[in-house]
Amino acid sequence: QPANESDPHVSTTQAGDIHVARLNALWKLSVRRGLSDPDRIRAMLNMAAEMLDMDLVVLGEFGERYTARYVSDRLGVFPEGTVLMVESVLCHPVQLARTASHVADLREHPQYADHALVNKLGLRSYSGLPVSVGEDDRWVLAFLRQRCESPPQAVDIAYMELIADWLGNTLHQSAQKSLLQRIALTDLLTDLPNRRAAEERLQKEKARIARIRCRCRRVG
Repeated sequence: QPANESDPHVSTTQAGDIHVARLNALWKLSVRRGLSDPDRIRAMLNMAAEMLDMDLVVLGEFGERYTARYVSDRLGVFPEGTVLMVESVLCHPVQLARTASHVADLREHPQYADHALVNKLGLRSYSGLPVSVGEDDRWVLAFLRQRCESPPQAVDIAYMELIADWLGNTLHQSAQKSLLQRIALTDLLTDLPNRRAAEERLQKEKARIARIRCRCRRVG
């Protein structure tokens, strides 16, 4: 399936076929075995970047500062883990309003024309979508490319929204798993590791010592 379907003359049938193909690709990645949640999220961003022909896709979290948690970056200009002042982030209005934004040419937008991503990195087209992680509203998904063109087609927006929903569900499930694991290994009254945590730590330490002894025998 071509990566970018921005042709305004794309028919309803073509758009439907494109969306179905993208859904199939998303489903296959969702059920692929052997991927951790972070690796699956990165793979999802890379796939979305390819499908939509985007140069930069960022899943970021707002707090006291903004952190780019997961990044797909063809340009090599925006590394994962980048921390910025909240007020300087292009997608901050999306996080505040919890409403998607699509800008065909950032140079023509009074709010974004002087932004560093536009002037220094040459990014032009932008879409920002809120990502709901349970009740957590701190996450935003941003798509950017250097090529300037008309606003995204409905089929592309639908795909972006689908990716944002999938990311929100995945992050929420991951957080729930971490919480349940913490509850299972922590005494609720003292917030200290419980007996099960101690036993797991002991087993890991025994396994580590056994590996060291095995290596020593080989050397000897």
